[in-house]
Amino acid sequence: KILRLKTQSASVAPGTMAPKRAPKEPVDVLARKGYYDEMTNTFEEINEKRDIIEKEIRALLEERDDLVKTIAELQSQLDAVNLSNKASLKAQRKTERVLRQLEAGGAVARAALRKLLLSRMTLEERVAKVREDFRLSCNWPSSPVSSQKLKRTDLTMKRQLTSEEGEGEITIPMRSYVAGSLEQPPVIVFFHGESYVAGDLDTHDWICSALAQLSNAMVLSVAYRQPPEVRYPGPLEDAYGALRWVAEGNLGWTPTLGVSGDASGGGLAMACTLRARKESAAGAPDIRVQVLFYPWVDVRPTSQSMQSCQEDNDLHILMQEDLAFASEVYGPPRQAAGEEDDDDDDEPKVEEWMKVEEVSPLLANSLQDLPRTFLAYAADDLLAPDCRSLATRLRKEAGTEAVHELELPGPLGPGFAKDPTRAASYAALAAAGAFASGVLTGPC
Repeated sequence: KILRLKTQSASVAPGTMAPKRAPKEPVDVLARKGYYDEMTNTFEEINEKRDIIEKEIRALLEERDDLVKTIAELQSQLDAVNLSNKASLKAQRKTERVLRQLEAGGAVARAALRKLLLSRMTLEERVAKVREDFRLSCNWPSSPVSSQKLKRTDLTMKRQLTSEEGEGEITIPMRSYVAGSLEQPPVIVFFHGESYVAGDLDTHDWICSALAQLSNAMVLSVAYRQPPEVRYPGPLEDAYGALRWVAEGNLGWTPTLGVSGDASGGGLAMACTLRARKESAAGAPDIRVQVLFYPWVDVRPTSQSMQSCQEDNDLHILMQEDLAFASEVYGPPRQAAGEEDDDDDDEPKVEEWMKVEEVSPLLANSLQDLPRTFLAYAADDLLAPDCRSLATRLRKEAGTEAVHELELPGPLGPGFAKDPTRAASYAALAAAGAFASGVLTGPC
């Protein structure tokens, strides 16, 4: 191309003009302007449509939010209606059940009336009534055993709360019973019963004094904190803390140890032996004997004992109700205040904490390596089936000599051992004292 251009330019004679190029076509400015105007109009239309669409979207979103809010309000109203209907059905079932019980007459009707009266009380009022009624029922005359020479001493123990309980230090009242001639005797740490809620040092004064006289040991009664003011594990921590306090020599010597208790106190005593077995490698108290009077060792409402309740037996029905109430206040609260219970009242409610071996010792995986056990109960006691199961397991798992079982024929009912007016009480305490004395003072 370069050569061709050079050739062409060279062919133009000197002094001659190069040929003119054809002129460019003129630009149609008006046509171009119309095109840009059309483009501008198109963009404006697009922007207008976009604004309209965005406005419609915002309106739809607002409508959706309103619908969501309306649905939530309607759902809340529906839940309230369902809750109200459920409460009404529950109340209806409860009323029908009470009516059936009243129509049945006898012990069932009397228990139903009592339950209706108690249901009108607040928790605080009911607890106060239970405690006062039990205290009044323990107004027994003095007995020959308690009038013998016996030294009673009121003591206190300081205990640091565990992290689970909170912070601080508490004082636990205790009372020791020992024959005046004994010096540094074995010690039986006693935990009173009466469904955890009631009972105190005074209501169980006779059983402790009798056990001290008949066992040749010091009996140390512990006033552990009680529910509902202090729920599980507080009472157990107090009981085990008292046991450790004695084992550490705070009485002035390091004694041979035993534990004892009646009803719920018997359950606490056995819970202490289970914990001591668990902590044996860490220097736990060495418990040689456990003396149990009709212990409550399975707090589940589905336990053998609770299911064996005889509907024509006033004592069984009253005790079943008392134990159900004790389970309710001993464990963690089932629900927050004002919250509706989803369970049916007709169905027993077994909660996880009830299955813990320190709450229901009968449910422990193993009863091996426990101290020798004295077990006394009445044949007609509501707790008798669980006591029999406990004796059977101890013989099977800990050996035939591991337990001395004393089943007393009825009619005795619950709680007989703390009553000095009954001959069976002396029989049970004498056998218990002899058994404990033999184990505590005999060879290891």
